[in-house]
Amino acid sequence: MPSSLVTDEDYDAEIESPVPRWRREVLPSPSQSRVSAKYRSQHSIQLPGGSLLITLPPDAEEPGWLASAIELLSRLGSLAENWDSYGARSISLHAVAGVLKLLAVLMTDTTPLPALVPTRNGGIQIEWHTKGIDLEIQVSPTGLYRASFEDSRRGTEWAGDVTSNLGPLREVFTRLSAG
Repeated sequence: MPSSLVTDEDYDAEIESPVPRWRREVLPSPSQSRVSAKYRSQHSIQLPGGSLLITLPPDAEEPGWLASAIELLSRLGSLAENWDSYGARSISLHAVAGVLKLLAVLMTDTTPLPALVPTRNGGIQIEWHTKGIDLEIQVSPTGLYRASFEDSRRGTEWAGDVTSNLGPLREVFTRLSAG
């Protein structure tokens, strides 16, 4: 039975272009990359509950970090329930979409690629440990963000929910992306 595609408003990026658009397939289908006349590129990440389709508008350049992120997220998405043998949940579709949305807003071509680590509750932790900066962002299974930051060179640190205010993260990413 072929999968039907539905647009899911939860995954529509609400940021300046060029940005990916998020669509969720109702039924699981094989992971694949697609190209059509309407979109410059499309990628699919297979998850236990379906797959996440990422599309870029025809006039948008594909960010340099996107292919690596999709590959890492596809690996995390393939983790089955109990992947740690202690009852861990498989990675949620909302967590994967949350990671992609956050990276689309904050990453530049000069930002180092993060480590992506699965969490036991079905979320994903995004980590940078470079340039004296330790930044960890937990993306919950529902797509909410909580961050902790420490800059050993400047002696600053903070932690908190950043779901509705990415301002503190933008400042950190300016430092991370600086040459």
